[in-house]
Amino acid sequence: MKTFAIALPLVLAACASTPAGPPADVAHEIVAALDVGRVEAADDAFAAVGERAEYRDKIYPVLFTAAGERFETGEGDAVPLLRFLAAHYPDAIAVREALVYGLFLERAEQVTADPELVQELETTAAELRERGAPATPWLDLVDAQVAIDRGRTTEARVAFDQFLVAWNGSPNELWPYVEDLERYLTTH
Repeated sequence: MKTFAIALPLVLAACASTPAGPPADVAHEIVAALDVGRVEAADDAFAAVGERAEYRDKIYPVLFTAAGERFETGEGDAVPLLRFLAAHYPDAIAVREALVYGLFLERAEQVTADPELVQELETTAAELRERGAPATPWLDLVDAQVAIDRGRTTEARVAFDQFLVAWNGSPNELWPYVEDLERYLTTH
């Protein structure tokens, strides 16, 4: 009985630290949970392995690739997955860049700006800059959109002009947004 009393805590400790499955399985579980809006379930799945560096490092590329595929195919929304990644990998600048872009695309699809989305877009872009992201012209485009949404047309024009000076026309996917903002700024 004494041996059992000593062995039981060791067995329980081993079970508690055993990961939920291979990193790819956990990553797919996280994606599935986020797809149905179960952020807490995704957090729980991550918590089961997140403290182990070797698992954190292996889960990240699977999750980031899944978000990238959603952008490329246009299927599914990458933003919840990118929010999750930003929360669990706060130093990953590529995640924040992708999140800003995803939020910008969400905003561009709206006829009337959602104030919470505009706030998140503004905050995430500011955090990206604070974390030392390389200066990219499209962040000025984001600033122009946020300024328009906030009713600060002069500020929007300045940000948009900065964007135009620095932008080389690439990526081509930005053209529709550039034209929309330019049209708005010339009429207001």
